[in-house]
Amino acid sequence: MEAMIIDLPTLLSNPAVKSTAIGGVIGYASGYALKKVGRIILLSLGSLLMILQYLQWEGVITINYRALESFLSSLLSRAAELQDVILGASNLLGFGFASGFALGLYKG
Repeated sequence: MEAMIIDLPTLLSNPAVKSTAIGGVIGYASGYALKKVGRIILLSLGSLLMILQYLQWEGVITINYRALESFLSSLLSRAAELQDVILGASNLLGFGFASGFALGLYKG
């Protein structure tokens, strides 16, 4: 049985392979960065929410929970639309991005 030799420039000249590879690299970088920066963001957000809840408990401020819920639901819907745009750009780009993102989250 003869070993198969893969020529990288020839392989990358295929548009499907190139699209998947680009999506994978971008996804990996995004996942890695999200894991590293995400911890700091979540810690900051949690601390901010605890401070706001304490200030409300003391009567310093009043939180309009209906407005907060409306704001957060619109923010989440915009994030879902962005996800659809990224993953819907190209099936191969989306597959590469999703795979790279998962690997970046795991390795980060």
